[in-house]
Amino acid sequence: MDSGALSAIAGNPSLVVSPSVIPSGGTVTLDVQGTNTNFNQNLTTVGFGTSDVPVSQINVISSTHLTVTVAPTVSIPSANITITTGLEAISQALGSQITATDPQQ
Repeated sequence: MDSGALSAIAGNPSLVVSPSVIPSGGTVTLDVQGTNTNFNQNLTTVGFGTSDVPVSQINVISSTHLTVTVAPTVSIPSANITITTGLEAISQALGSQITATDPQQ
């Protein structure tokens, strides 16, 4: 066996993102727990497929845990999150929508 060989990750990567509803019009920090992921502070990028959800900060806590701060500007009926680390890309529906908030509350 070649001692310089890379080991493969067992299983498909997946994500759990909370909170499940992202309100528009304010800053929100999302907690992302990954399974079979390799998050890296210097390599990982996060996107939501639209410029209406700008990402202002990514904080990698471990290879399977990160937080991402976003400031959505509009309501979006559905959203996907895409996390890329090097050549590894994970894209998955959030299972929720980005909703408008009532500023009078």
